[in-house]
Amino acid sequence: MSCRSNASGACGLAGILLAVLVAAPWGMPKASASGASADTKEMAAESSDIQHGGAVYGTYCAVCHQMDGRGLGGTLAGDFVGDSSRLAKSDAELLEVIRDGRIGTVGAMPPWSQSLSEQEMVDVLAFVRATFQAELAD
Repeated sequence: MSCRSNASGACGLAGILLAVLVAAPWGMPKASASGASADTKEMAAESSDIQHGGAVYGTYCAVCHQMDGRGLGGTLAGDFVGDSSRLAKSDAELLEVIRDGRIGTVGAMPPWSQSLSEQEMVDVLAFVRATFQAELAD
């Protein structure tokens, strides 16, 4: 898809985001070096605050994944609604991606471990599951 054929203006946004990702001090995704325990990684459903997770999502995640969770149909970021494989992963796998970042099929997701607390990452995952898995079920 060329920027000329994209009526939504996403190429401009994608170009800006790509420039930010390239220039940002995040570096390459790393193997889980955060030292988080397996218990911490698996607590998203047990001790999370979905409402707080929604606020975190709106501030940090919606720029790429969009408020509808579709990431412009998977062209800008992972599509939580249209691609069921995204949320089929375990909490531990998804928390590792949130924490450490990932180079994926759509692009690069930065690591959030320097910006978000472990609890904020757990809360945002709980929000994503509660909001977008429900849409997958419909």
